[in-house]
Amino acid sequence: MEIKEQTVENWGLQKVNSIVVKPQSYSQLESAIATAQKQKLKICAAGGLMSFSNVCLLSKNYSVDTTSLNNIIEINPQAQYIIAQAGLKEVELLQKILPLGFTVAGLTGSTGNTIGGNIGNDVNGKDSWHRGNFGANVLALKLMLANGSIIDIEKGKDDTLLNAVIGGMGLLGIILEVKLKLLPIAGMECKTSTKKLKNVEHLFDYMSNLSPIQNQYAYCWTDPFASNENTGKGLCETAILQASENIVEAPIQPQKTIAGLSPELFWKLFRLTETKWSFRLANYFKYQLASNKTAATSFWNFQYPMLKFFPNWNFKFAPKGFQEWQIFFSTKNFIQSYKKILAVCRKYNQIPFLCAVRKHQPQSGYLSFAGDGFSLTINYDLNRKFNVQSFEKELIDTVLENSGKVYLGKYPYFSEEALQSMYPEWKLFCEIKKQYDPDFLFTSDAFAWKF
Repeated sequence: MEIKEQTVENWGLQKVNSIVVKPQSYSQLESAIATAQKQKLKICAAGGLMSFSNVCLLSKNYSVDTTSLNNIIEINPQAQYIIAQAGLKEVELLQKILPLGFTVAGLTGSTGNTIGGNIGNDVNGKDSWHRGNFGANVLALKLMLANGSIIDIEKGKDDTLLNAVIGGMGLLGIILEVKLKLLPIAGMECKTSTKKLKNVEHLFDYMSNLSPIQNQYAYCWTDPFASNENTGKGLCETAILQASENIVEAPIQPQKTIAGLSPELFWKLFRLTETKWSFRLANYFKYQLASNKTAATSFWNFQYPMLKFFPNWNFKFAPKGFQEWQIFFSTKNFIQSYKKILAVCRKYNQIPFLCAVRKHQPQSGYLSFAGDGFSLTINYDLNRKFNVQSFEKELIDTVLENSGKVYLGKYPYFSEEALQSMYPEWKLFCEIKKQYDPDFLFTSDAFAWKF
């Protein structure tokens, strides 16, 4: 088993020094847990390290790399389920099940996530508005606890614990294996439809009336510079999977270069030429040149567009990185809350690089990012000179004043009072953690203040 001190970096470009352990078996993982306890150190489960925040980082303690525990144990097309180890990556899962005519709900825009990480963060995707988050796929799982024992958790029998593990960010133990429900698909071609939306009210009405039969996937890009009666204008892209002989399907391979340059060099040059006005013009022409249309593309290109055209886009924010918030508001509050959040961004001159909107539905996970409503995503560059603390406080106040909540997998830096307000079952989750991890062995830099 590999054990070494090294720098660990997440997708948000945050770095810490950790003792990295990469077990090849469950017995090695159990041994690593026992060693950490003897040394009075804590443990953080780290898979693909694709989190935007430090929920997957733990400085000067143990970081458990689960990516070697990535075997597929069983695929049952007739009963429509798969059993796999939690270190399996999302792209590896899809490579196995798509050719068999299946997918899963709540896929992210990154192929590097592990399925254990997807469950721990209960990630959401373009189809979560009617299929649910990734946690909705889980039928059962195996969890290694702080004492090294392995327990089986089954949906319908152990729902209290399962609802704490899903979205629990690895704070209860390390997920070893998962049994996932498979969703049948007609084929691997995406028939896409693009709709121009004139403002956030138009967006709200359009997304509220989507049909899950005709629109399996849906998300919106919005122009963060649009103002007044045009606030929230953007493009809604929907898609449905269908059979076709025209699309030759192959797993997407992230591009190694952009315009002939390495991603590091491309994004470095991009930063040197980027201005507020160039960004404003890019958004303006993106909307103006778009049209209401239908098209066909492969599933891989639709699900992971950034990998094909702009790999390692996080390098745009080097060297200090960035923060990204995904903020949920109820159906009742979304329109006005969208405008208020963008107003705060404009006040501090922090126009988001990405301002996307998704629709959601309620989930059973105690800390799941879900509900009957919509979310918007914003991000900001930590290399810029501005009052970050004041900006974030005003964002938090706006979220709480409008009964919203922030996705903890991307931005978990809140007081316990704010957490309790956004996630009413936070105290229940803490009680469950005390029961299964009484010494608070499993934690991360994001939650070290609490555990």
